[in-house]
Amino acid sequence: MLNSILDEAQKNITNCHDKQELNNFKAKYLGKTSALNEQMKKLSLLKPDEKKTKGKEINLFKKQVEDLLKKQVSYLEQRELEKKLQSDK
Repeated sequence: MLNSILDEAQKNITNCHDKQELNNFKAKYLGKTSALNEQMKKLSLLKPDEKKTKGKEINLFKKQVEDLLKKQVSYLEQRELEKKLQSDK
């Protein structure tokens, strides 16, 4: 399940064209009502060994989404800077 969400997140985040849109996707994938949060709530229902494995998967997913977001923010900031430099010429 998390893999399909990660694929969707990757497509959506890399296609963002502004920071507001990016913030909306951040909320969608990492916010309180996200599928990730739902998975975290279910951890308490698992056996200790299953909880450990699932917890690692969730943390990896979270890190990957955060990395995608950071990368896209950097890209958007670089693009803004380039546009500003072009307009100053």
